[in-house]
Amino acid sequence: MILSIYGFPSTASFDAARLAAGVVSGVGFLGAGAIIHNHGGIKGLTTASTIWLVMAVGLACGSMNFVLAIITTVVAMIVLIWFRGIERSVLKNSPMIIVLSNESVPIMTLLLNMAKELNYSINDLNSSIYQTGNETCIESVFKLTGKPGSTVDVMAFVTKLQNVEGVKNVEILNHH
Repeated sequence: MILSIYGFPSTASFDAARLAAGVVSGVGFLGAGAIIHNHGGIKGLTTASTIWLVMAVGLACGSMNFVLAIITTVVAMIVLIWFRGIERSVLKNSPMIIVLSNESVPIMTLLLNMAKELNYSINDLNSSIYQTGNETCIESVFKLTGKPGSTVDVMAFVTKLQNVEGVKNVEILNHH
């Protein structure tokens, strides 16, 4: 911004906002690259918006608006920290679990019976069949929820799943 404002002779006609417009589009493109579609969910939205916010703070510093840059930085830090706490409290009772199993395992029946036994519910269940070489695998992605006011013992559920013959891998997403 400083180069755009002061880097040209005063006799030349220029538009100082052209640099800012280029930076906004370029950083917007980088932010779009930070957004990832992963197992039925989207990750990276906070990262993308924070990249864009840092760009705006940089432009504010470059145009000598230091007070605006400092205030924006403080507000952004407060919001990011506060929302992280809210996210943790909301997601801790409904983690997303990914199970990879052999096709011979009756995975849907197994999952439903285990959830019923532990008094949990399975929501947003998606499954896909994968062919890897000579082997066919089933990937199941679901949210595990408990009754309102109760906590979900995710590790007990995962341990029980891992001990089932034919279950290859169990992964927990968004569990804090």
